[in-house]
Amino acid sequence: PGQRELRLRSTLGLSNPLRFYIGQLPEYTKKPPTADLQLRRGKRPANSNEPLTTAPTDMTVSMPAILNGQILPGGTDRYHFQGRAGQKLVAAVSARQLIPYLADAVPGWFQANVTLYDPKGRELRYDDRFRFHPDPGLYCELPQDGEYVLEIHDSIFRGREDFVYRISLGELPFVTGIFPLGGELGTQTTVQVEGWNLPEGSLTHSNAAPGIDSVCVRKGTFASNHVPFAVDTLPECLETEPNNSAAEAQAVSLPVIINGRIGRPADEDVFRFQG
Repeated sequence: PGQRELRLRSTLGLSNPLRFYIGQLPEYTKKPPTADLQLRRGKRPANSNEPLTTAPTDMTVSMPAILNGQILPGGTDRYHFQGRAGQKLVAAVSARQLIPYLADAVPGWFQANVTLYDPKGRELRYDDRFRFHPDPGLYCELPQDGEYVLEIHDSIFRGREDFVYRISLGELPFVTGIFPLGGELGTQTTVQVEGWNLPEGSLTHSNAAPGIDSVCVRKGTFASNHVPFAVDTLPECLETEPNNSAAEAQAVSLPVIINGRIGRPADEDVFRFQG
């Protein structure tokens, strides 16, 4: 499982790489478009003043699943699935993660928007990015049994063949934050994890090699998203409250990496060291 690089090899050599992901969930792939080939390439048919749009695409899927598709000009994809009351649904989108930049698009990327509708067609959740990540991550506790619809389109309804996406859909584990963000080489760090559908609130990370590693949580056979975790050679310490003023400053010895967090409004962390 994980990310690979996919290339084509010909008599002229190797092509540029594209990202290809191997998952562990059943996969659905959107049916090939039936629009005119010129329309698929972003061109209007000759002698036509019709707007450059693509008819909405509807598919029925079963959770958990990974949904593969592409957004064509003006296109909207809708996925129908059965949900249960109290089910904690995660819809994690990969779009810019797959193709971060498109040099000839304005703006230079596919900005995915997702909306979840309840069995009566009312909007339950909407997302266009997850915090500082450019791709959406949607979470919702379903209010009733019935058929729900997940809709995806570009933020300004553009589309072309390389506006591709993968959506992980189901009661899946998803990590929204960890603490601390790293640990010292050659030690083990107890990492607190927060998020959705997590089986436990902490895990142990073995800091075997320096650099940027990652943390994920498993729930049965399902793995969560990966969150960066730094492994460094310097000594590390945790911030200890109260340390909100010079009089209460926490003493540390240099060199050191301090792991802390601003845990409430107006929180300040103050540290004292010899220089």
